[in-house]
Amino acid sequence: MDGRFFERPILNSPYACPLRHWELDEHGQPTQRIVEARRSAQFITPIPKPRKSRRAAAQASLVLNEGAGISTAAQQYDPTPVINELRHRVDQWRAIPNSNAWGVTPETARLLQHWRHHEFTGVRPFFCQIEAVETAIWLTEVAPNDRHGKAFLEHLANANREANPVAVMACDDEVVPLQSRIQAIADEGDLEDAYETERHLLYVACTRTRDHLLVTGVEPASEFLDDLRGDGARGAGRR
Repeated sequence: MDGRFFERPILNSPYACPLRHWELDEHGQPTQRIVEARRSAQFITPIPKPRKSRRAAAQASLVLNEGAGISTAAQQYDPTPVINELRHRVDQWRAIPNSNAWGVTPETARLLQHWRHHEFTGVRPFFCQIEAVETAIWLTEVAPNDRHGKAFLEHLANANREANPVAVMACDDEVVPLQSRIQAIADEGDLEDAYETERHLLYVACTRTRDHLLVTGVEPASEFLDDLRGDGARGAGRR
């Protein structure tokens, strides 16, 4: 058996863009052939090859399922074309030599130039770390002004709406502000600070939602809910 893959599984430096990879066959097994290109992003659910042919049928239908439906046959192999296309766009943007054409703020341009030209002598960032930040930069600063970028932003917005249609917030069956904390404070100044902190916690939790916010509860209701309803609804129908 050819063991080149096992003798040298790592082909690329962690500090540079990977330019080579070991080819895998349709079963996810190494072919012992090196491809002179970066591997495309893929999601693969590993399924061990059965040792006996009579069990092949049963093995083929096996998927990971811990009772939550987190893995199905359709999820076993996903070429993730959106991720690969986004990677391609970021690569094209990264290759632009003129920093004035990067479409980013001066501060961001200095950061990118530091990563790309600084001679690190100690700890240095991995390529995957740089690529992750550069992708976030491209989506934030470049994509809104780019035809292809707008399509990615629309895709992300749609995916977010489908995955998070409603935000649900639980407060451990306690009323905000926490009465145990309020009752333990004697100083009036500290009491006001405590109320502000509790109010901020509630409001920050409410802003985590994107499209809809549903607040439910029983009496006694939090006094902070009146602020959320607005002046026209203050004191009306606490539930």
